[in-house]
Amino acid sequence: AGHGEPLVSLVASTGAACTAMDSSAAIPQFDTAAAQQALDEAGWELGGDGIRVKDGQKLSVILLYPVNESASVVSAIELMQSQLQAIGIEGVPTPASSYTDVIFSGGDWDLVWAPINTSLPSDWLGILSGEFPPDGGNWTYNTNQEYFDLANEANTMVGEEGCDSWEAAQNSLFSNLEILPIASSTETIYAAGIDFGVSRGVLMPMTFEIAEQ
Repeated sequence: AGHGEPLVSLVASTGAACTAMDSSAAIPQFDTAAAQQALDEAGWELGGDGIRVKDGQKLSVILLYPVNESASVVSAIELMQSQLQAIGIEGVPTPASSYTDVIFSGGDWDLVWAPINTSLPSDWLGILSGEFPPDGGNWTYNTNQEYFDLANEANTMVGEEGCDSWEAAQNSLFSNLEILPIASSTETIYAAGIDFGVSRGVLMPMTFEIAEQ
């Protein structure tokens, strides 16, 4: 607790462009009752163990995440598992030594915790487009044509000029749940008697100087 903040953009705050993008309004609201109703209407009935069943099959999803992640990420996965359980879905935490091998080979997963840090919104166009694995790199299986149109439009512009279009493209991803932003980690650095600069979370030694008293 106290070491993160809500993630509202796919571009890091230390990125090279469009760092002010904010798609928080496009993120679907958390609504347990609505989720339960949608599953009821789809024919998924609660079993005696609290997990939904349809045609003899349990509603179960694989929660893939990198095995070397911190304890805080493992706790986040467990929180996701408990929230899924609350609506009758079995979440199966599945650590992988190389989760990228799983997603790029077309392996078995349903939800993946993907710690990706990008400095440009255009970086995501390569991730979210193209053929599906194993024939291509679109491991998100994204088919959102609105995103493609907006991203390609933004790609024709230079620098900050395209940020509005990039944000609109990002809004489309979030509102349609192609990607669900979770959290961005934060770090506090303290110093006494000196001023210093930080770049991408790293102290810059050449910026150290005695602070004015």
